[in-house]
Formats: sequence, structure tokens, C-alpha cells
Amino acid sequence: MENRQHVVTHESDENADTVPIIIASNSKQECQSTNDSLTSKDNRRKRFMALFAFSLLTGSNGMQWITFAPIAVQLEGYYNVTSTAINWLSQIYMATYILFILPSTWLLETDGLKAAVTYGGLLNAIGAWLRYSGSHPDTFWLLMVGQIVSSLAQSFTLGIPAKLAAIWFPMNQRSAATAIAVFANQVGSAIGFILSPISVPVVINQAVFSHNLSNLLLAQACSCMIIIILIFIGTAQYNDNENIPSVLDLQLARDDDQESISGNQNHIIVTPRHPFTRDIKMLIMNRNFMLLLISYGIITGSYYAISTLLGEIILPEIPNQEVAVGIMGFILIISGLVGAFLVGFWLDWTRRFKGTTVTFYIFSVIAAVAFTLGVYFKQLEVLYFICGAFGFFATAILPVGFEFAAEMTYPISEGLSSGLLNCSAQIFGISLISIMDRILNRPSHTLIANCVLIGLLALGMILTWIIKLERRRENMAT
Repeated sequence: MENRQHVVTHESDENADTVPIIIASNSKQECQSTNDSLTSKDNRRKRFMALFAFSLLTGSNGMQWITFAPIAVQLEGYYNVTSTAINWLSQIYMATYILFILPSTWLLETDGLKAAVTYGGLLNAIGAWLRYSGSHPDTFWLLMVGQIVSSLAQSFTLGIPAKLAAIWFPMNQRSAATAIAVFANQVGSAIGFILSPISVPVVINQAVFSHNLSNLLLAQACSCMIIIILIFIGTAQYNDNENIPSVLDLQLARDDDQESISGNQNHIIVTPRHPFTRDIKMLIMNRNFMLLLISYGIITGSYYAISTLLGEIILPEIPNQEVAVGIMGFILIISGLVGAFLVGFWLDWTRRFKGTTVTFYIFSVIAAVAFTLGVYFKQLEVLYFICGAFGFFATAILPVGFEFAAEMTYPISEGLSSGLLNCSAQIFGISLISIMDRILNRPSHTLIANCVLIGLLALGMILTWIIKLERRRENMAT
């Protein structure tokens, strides 16, 4: 077999932000061989196996996040703690993400995608077993420690979807892969929302309640152990050389009738990654990314706020409808799953990042206004549909935001841009929940709290509208 050599040359520019690398291939047959390898049925199977394993991981982590919220009242008496302490079992996920997003992103960039997924899986499993150990009435502190460890896993998993799609999938499948990974986290949350009250129903006997709670947490811990095994299997065939997958993706991105990416020569131009601290500085100096960072944080934080405070918003206006509120919460999540799933395929087909984001933002604002009016006029039946509409449009922006950011910030790592977007979402989520909770604690202030939400969403919509789309990643591939 003929030996081929790749020549790597640097074309530097002191004033340029990046230093391109040109990898010259000695034959068109070699490029075609690479393309055939990537598109082979075996490689497709491996990619989707890795995506499946990661989806199980992020889904189980989402389930652990929401486990205690539906049974919060029973847990207060069982552990003999305040409602604030129980609420922090969920809020700790937001707090730890803000604190640990930069260290976890640094590990993602230095150790690679496969290692980061493994770290997340191990933390997720360890946290699940600690939670099970804290299922006894006098071990609430251990339950909280387990929840903290599980929340650390989220610092790895939330920022991975766009990175995983960019490294392990060709360009025409990236948006769908990102949407599936984001979709999985929401599925886990939805399952957890239903599973907890079914597995741990309201009972007077504390021993029965303790038995049911222990069984629920034990089942979650065992499933997390199975998932970490699948993570090892699903990612075993991947090598975390960041430049090589980028080269292969660029090769796939070319049109079928092109001889190569760079005209008639078999050259592939790749932009290497910058140092981690320089990437952060470049993102901060990127005006369009900062606008997206704020607008994404607003829409996602608003979704968190409505999900968390749904009962506090509706029940004072429409009393004795706890079951209805639970159904609305379920509809909110499920409709969001549908939106997140469909929008991924829409983006792969159209590549209209800004137009899609603005459109979905506008409909989210309309849904928030309709929600406020439905609560004010006590239209319970209408609120089911409105919650579905808000969940559909607001949640769909999650994968859109990841891909939008990756497109405008290339060649900066997708993991870093996604991580900062998620960090913004946690900050806005905690802030908005705290502000609206204080307003809702005052009599007849539901309308004011909802108007605060609408005003913030309108601001986010305007910020999204003035973002200038830069197709850096797509232009590099054409």
C-alpha cells in the first residue's frame, strides 16, 4: 500500500485572531476514503451509540434534579426540616453550576470530550448512591451531599450537547444531535416529575414512606450504574484529538461535486483552538455573543421560574387545583420536548439560526401574555393549552441557542460557549425565582409578578432581534 504524508503548514498573521492550518492531502482518493469512512453504517452506529449513552446520562441527571420537588411537603415532615431546605435540593443545581462551570469547561477542553462525559457519569452515579444512603429520616445532610455531587455532574453534562455534536457528528446532523441530547435532559425531568409522586405516595405511616423513598432512590442509583457502563462502551472507540474530527467534518461539509474544500486543491483549512483564558476573553469581547448570552439567560430563566413557581402563581387565583397544576407542569415539559426535538431537524434543513430564535422568542412572549390573562381571568381550561404553547416555544430555544452560539463564535470551543449560556440561564433562573417569589408572597400580587416576567421576556426578544448573525463555522466549511 502506498504511504501518504500530510504536510502541515502555518500561515500566521500577527493581527489575526486565528492561525489557520493547511493540511494537504496527496490524493483525492484519500479524501474520498475519509468521507466514506465517516459516512459508513458502522460509524453511524457508533456515533448514535455514544449519543444514546450520553442522553441516558443527562436524562438521569435531570431526573435526580426534580425528584424531590413533587413530594416536597411530605419530605418536610419526614426529615423535620423547613421548606427552604427542601427547595434547595433543587436550587443547588443552579448554584453549583454557576460556581463550577468554568472548572468543568476547562477540564472539557484539556482532557477532552470523552473524559468529560466519563467525569459526569461518575459524579452522577456517586451522587445517586449518596442520595440513597441519605434516605433515612436523620440523614438529610447526607441526602444534600449526594444532591450536591449529582449537581456537579450537571456542570459537565449541560454544556456537552453542542460539543458532542460538533466533534462526533457531520455538519448535516449536528443540530439534530444537539436537540436530541437537550431533549433527553427534559425527558428525564418529565419522568422524574411523574415518578416521584407515584413511587412515594402520601401515607401516614412513616416506615412505609421511608421504605418507598429508599426504593425510589435505590432504583435511580442502580440505573446510574448501568448508565456509566454504557458510557464506557459508547465512547470507547473515540479518540479526543480535537483537530482531526474538525478536519473530517469540514470534508463532509463540501458539496458532492467539489474536488476538495479549498477549490481544486486537496487542502483542508482548520483553525486551531486558542488557550482557554483567551477564548473567554474573545467571547466577552464578542458583542453578538454577549447579546445572545443575556437573551438566552432570560428565556431559559423564565422557563425555570414558571416551572418552579407554577403552583404559587395559579393556586392563589384558582384555589384547590393542585392536580391541575401538576398536569400543567407535565404539559409544560412534554410540549417543550416536542419543540426541542423538532427544531433540531428544522435547523439542519434551513440553517436559519437567527430567524428561528427570534420567531420562537416572539411566540414565547405572546404565550406569557396569554398565561397572565388566563390566570387573571381564572380560565383553567385555557391555561392547559397556554402552558403547552409556552413550553413548546421557550424550550425549543435551548438547542437553537447552543447552535447559534457555536456558529457565531467559531473556532472557539462549543463546550465553552454552551457552558456560558447555561451559566447565564442559572443566574437568571435563581434571580427571577427569588424576585417573583417575594412578589407572590404579598396578597394579590400575582399580576405584578407575571408582568415582571413579560417585561423581561420582551427585553430578551429585543436583544435577540439586534444580534447580527455571523456564519463563521459554516463559512469555514464551504
